Amino acid sequence: MLGVKSLDYNNYYAALKGNYRKGVHRFRTILANPQLAQEFAQNVGGVSVVLGWPIGHDDKNSRELLTMLLAHEVLTAATLTWLSQWYPEDTDSADTLMDDATRCGEIKADALMWRAVTANPELVGKLAVTLAGLDCSQYADIAAAAASSTVMAAIIAAPAALNAVVSSSTAM
Repeated sequence: MLGVKSLDYNNYYAALKGNYRKGVHRFRTILANPQLAQEFAQNVGGVSVVLGWPIGHDDKNSRELLTMLLAHEVLTAATLTWLSQWYPEDTDSADTLMDDATRCGEIKADALMWRAVTANPELVGKLAVTLAGLDCSQYADIAAAAASSTVMAAIIAAPAALNAVVSSSTAM
């Protein structure tokens, strides 16, 4: 018997990917409604359809769905929900998730997680700050980190942090 998360995944998959154009329109409608967008962002099955799509195996609308989510204000909540599959006790906030350099290294080593995190200004900023050896809770996002000469000096001095910033188009 399928669990709730699997059933949610199947339902969102059918709604968003069952028909290319209709799926894109459905997702646009979900994201246009604040309550529906928030519900989507908190549903691991739903966000897995969009964020968990395998790299290099794009179908007709996977890129468009991902682009729509990346441009939406629920991006951080959706990404944290999706990452809760691997880090269930640490995804209550971006600060909690990104405050561990080892975890940041694990995320950086996984292509799917890395794609989701580096497209998110808040998460990639906090990841870079942590990899630079600083406290990520002191910086809201990559823009706040980039505005600090202290952070930028620390990022330049830490190869892992510098690589994280350079390999993220959002951070650049």
